[in-house]
Formats: sequence, structure tokens, C-alpha cells
Amino acid sequence: MRCRHFKIFELVPKDLHEKYEEYKLWWLFDDRVLITLDMLRDQYGHMLMNNWNRGGDRDEAGYRVSSTTTGAPFSQHKFGRAADPKFLDMPVGVVRQDCIDRKYDCFKYITAIELGVNWFHFDVRNTDSEQLLTFKP
Repeated sequence: MRCRHFKIFELVPKDLHEKYEEYKLWWLFDDRVLITLDMLRDQYGHMLMNNWNRGGDRDEAGYRVSSTTTGAPFSQHKFGRAADPKFLDMPVGVVRQDCIDRKYDCFKYITAIELGVNWFHFDVRNTDSEQLLTFKP
């Protein structure tokens, strides 16, 4: 599976992109993350993921290697089950509240979101609960 709206270099760190063939890098992601990214883009407009390819500072908004010091030891990013898009056409607070309210179909796979950050962290972690997990950094 691949995203319709994102190239693989927007989803993986630069070092990983330079080391492996692109088709193999898609294997790192849970399909639910890729589907959700496309659905969020369709619903809310343009989003920024990694921008290292344009000299930007975002390198780990999608997949993170296990040795990274970014995030928690068992971050869902390290399992291909999380993403941190920044919305360019919509305030992140609106998207976050819509997710909490389960307003649109684009949230159907999301099981957890992070509060109190200026990006939209979502993940599709395995959980026994029907409730959306919310957490703070």
C-alpha cells in the first residue's frame, strides 16, 4: 500500500531514505496510517510531514528508527503506526476536536491522539478499548 498524497521521502527520515529502495520503505507502515493520512488530506487540505528534502527541520514526523532519541522508547512511530502531520489549511485544534468527536470517517482507524502540541499526532496502536486514548507529552 502507498499514499495517494504523500511521497515516501515525506514519511521517513533522510538517512533511511538514502539507504533503502523506496518500495521497501512502504513496508514499514501500517496500512491504517497511510489510509488515514490520505483521508485527513482529503478532509482538511494540505499537510506537512517531513520536509528534510527541501532543507526543512522535519525528519521524523512519520516513521522513526528504533535508535532515535526522539519520542518515547516504545513510540508508535517506531512501529509504523503513528504520524505527526501539521495542517496548513486548518487549525490543529479544530482537527483534534473533530477527532475527539469522531466527526468524520477519516478518524475511524485512530486509537490515540496527543494533546497540547502544535501538530496532530495520531496513532493506530493496538488497544482493548473502544474509547479514544488521549495523552499529553
